Amino acid sequence: MAPGNDTLRLMIVDDHVEDAEAIVSTLRNAGITVRPSRPSSAEELAQMLEKPVDMVMAYDKAAQIPFAQVVQSVSSSSKDVPILALLNELNEDILVNILQAGATRIDGKYRQPAWSPPADVKRDNPSI
Repeated sequence: MAPGNDTLRLMIVDDHVEDAEAIVSTLRNAGITVRPSRPSSAEELAQMLEKPVDMVMAYDKAAQIPFAQVVQSVSSSSKDVPILALLNELNEDILVNILQAGATRIDGKYRQPAWSPPADVKRDNPSI
């Protein structure tokens, strides 16, 4: 969020409108002011990334805009925007796919403490 602005500019990449609306509703019910956007194509994603975005939430199995394409688009936008992968489950195959797509940190209910990739994983931004 921009300094002095408490509105979260959230981009949600998900094939299902209802799921995106549920995320926004949950955040708003928690007292967070949200300005959501939801691209429906890769072209629309690129256009939306030209405007300020605080966070991207992307479903790892989205068909309209695959997770790897979301990561690539955000990276090529030259913006430092965190990408949160929305997962229905976590197993070794999903973990490998998310890492190959460009994730540098995974945190959540699936492991304690937070998991970070090994030091030999190439990172675009080592400070993450």
